[in-house]
Amino acid sequence: MGNIWGIFKPSHGASKPQILPIHDHILKPSSFSVDCTGCSETKNDAEGYFCFECNFYVHKECAESPLEINHRSHSHPLKLRCYFIGPGKFSCGVCRLELNWRYGGYRCSICPDYVIHLRCATRDDVWDGIDLDGTLEEEEEIEEPFQVLDDKLIKHFSHEHDLELNESGVVCHETIHCSACALPVYFDAFYICSVCDFVLHETCATLPRKLRHELHKHTLTLRPNTTPDEEHGYNLFNCTVCQRLCSGFKYVCSKSCDVQIDVRCCSIREPFVHESHPQHPLFLTSSEPIDCGACNEIASPVLNCVDCGFSLGYDCATLPNKVKHKCDTHFLSVCYGEETSGEYWCEACERKVNPSTRFYTCEDCSSTLHITCVIGEFTFWRPGKMAISRHEVAIIPNDFASRPYCYMCRSRCEDTSECI
Repeated sequence: MGNIWGIFKPSHGASKPQILPIHDHILKPSSFSVDCTGCSETKNDAEGYFCFECNFYVHKECAESPLEINHRSHSHPLKLRCYFIGPGKFSCGVCRLELNWRYGGYRCSICPDYVIHLRCATRDDVWDGIDLDGTLEEEEEIEEPFQVLDDKLIKHFSHEHDLELNESGVVCHETIHCSACALPVYFDAFYICSVCDFVLHETCATLPRKLRHELHKHTLTLRPNTTPDEEHGYNLFNCTVCQRLCSGFKYVCSKSCDVQIDVRCCSIREPFVHESHPQHPLFLTSSEPIDCGACNEIASPVLNCVDCGFSLGYDCATLPNKVKHKCDTHFLSVCYGEETSGEYWCEACERKVNPSTRFYTCEDCSSTLHITCVIGEFTFWRPGKMAISRHEVAIIPNDFASRPYCYMCRSRCEDTSECI
């Protein structure tokens, strides 16, 4: 850090020397124009404290940082090390930039490689504002999402009947949708109810009931969202993250923040590797709006690559990679752009497709379709009855010879997926 003796300048009206929880020695209230040992920043005439025995200076606001905190993306409490993280090569768990071990920050005592810049750790969007202050946090009882009844039978907390595992590889996009993510079952193993039409992907059945996630600073609670009522709201909700209108399960804030996150968005965890940018992992480093590298549209929040600046919006990150469409008998997969001198045309709307951005394509037929032509307005609504603005409606597949009459637009439905 260098020798800072000789540029000491007493602060005006400074309080008496004192011992703070961050340090064992007496600290002298002082002002310096040097690096703060806590945050590594230099502020002219900033109020702070100086230790004559250890030869270090720390800003007053850094010295008064919470001693122990919870962080949105880490399962253990983090402890303040205001003047020395310790030898090692670290990157901050929030901004993902390098953290100099000679300065302060927050570190996990259980996972020693997990550290956070002092200022990053107490950002409003990542810290819940609670100083644990060295006390033991009350451990919440971990509730399992289901009870195992036998090899293929479970009792899931979200449903009144027992669910049986089906691993036969059924492919049926019109009738079998997962009640949690609202997507078709396709080839995936799933649990099905023998009494009603309730279905869960095997992976969706294991969704945790309580979750700490990068998308929110408080603990999230899984809400089934299967029965409309005044307390829990109606089946359709706008995901706070991807902004889609969804009908599946959702994670809500345990502290009553106005947050409702679709389970598909919560399935994305750091570090996230995506087909559109396979060379580097992506992280949620900021909530600022920025251009998405997949669709070239402004998105927020976005997943960022700290190596090359690539960004990916959550609506693109959660696109189904394999889908069925009436324009093709095969599965369609997402292509995230390619260089070509030829012209691509959408099989659905017969308009041009920009090959430099994302689109759906068939690997067998080489057909191309716009994302919006495949992912219709109702793609993330599972078929069945639900409530919209206190009206009960039915979502049905748009696969009839005569197109159904739509409640929303008051005309024959032209959407490619479902209709109400």
